[in-house]
Amino acid sequence: MPFLDPKTQFKNSVSFFMNILMVCFLTLPLSSLGSPIPGMGSSEVSQLLKNIVVSEYGFRIGNSKQTFWNLKQDIQSNTTNTFEYFAADPLKKSARFTINIDKFTSPTNFDSYVKKWVKEYPYFGFEILNTQKMKLDDEPCYLVDLTHPKKNKQIRQFVVVKKEFAVVMTCADEINKFNETALQCAELIKNFQWIQ
Repeated sequence: MPFLDPKTQFKNSVSFFMNILMVCFLTLPLSSLGSPIPGMGSSEVSQLLKNIVVSEYGFRIGNSKQTFWNLKQDIQSNTTNTFEYFAADPLKKSARFTINIDKFTSPTNFDSYVKKWVKEYPYFGFEILNTQKMKLDDEPCYLVDLTHPKKNKQIRQFVVVKKEFAVVMTCADEINKFNETALQCAELIKNFQWIQ
């Protein structure tokens, strides 16, 4: 190995040190976005997506800028096809927005599914205030407004039937607080979209 003069040795070691710093500088921002513990959802990326549901059933709902709602981060609920948002403000603890996937055992059409449920609501103590057909992301959607006076609850459901399942989105709160909660639910609903 040829002998290098001290200036060349210094240049090479500085160059080597600068390369190490550059690699650290370039990879540090990437690793800082990751979760500190594998499998935990505390990375910056998951924080941006914390209020968004992307379902295996081909839909997406939520808004990362939404501040009224927090998505309940419960892995167990994802396996039961249920997602739940709760109000971020503890004073609004009665407000809920849930998404349920109802899988059919045999193909079911939109109208027969909705008619079945509208007929059964009164058996559970609900009074139907309003029903309305509409479109949600260019798909037929059925809106049902209900109250349960004995439980002081008001509910608005959006039902979308696609292929062999239904997506039932339910906005619920106490009757006297429902109008404000319904506006916040609408913020989530307007971000519903089919991605498959």
